[in-house]
Amino acid sequence: MGNPLDSYAISHHYGRDCPHALDALKAAWQVEVFDPRWGREDVLWECLTTVWAQ
Repeated sequence: MGNPLDSYAISHHYGRDCPHALDALKAAWQVEVFDPRWGREDVLWECLTTVWAQ
């Protein structure tokens, strides 16, 4: 878990690998999703898939 990346961190981490995508990355929403019960591999992805399908 961590904080959202600021513009500098995005440029630092991704600028060399995909410079054409920097503007899109900087403008994108940063969302962190996690299942508080470690080890369950059948709950989180199913929930995310359901939400994305709406």
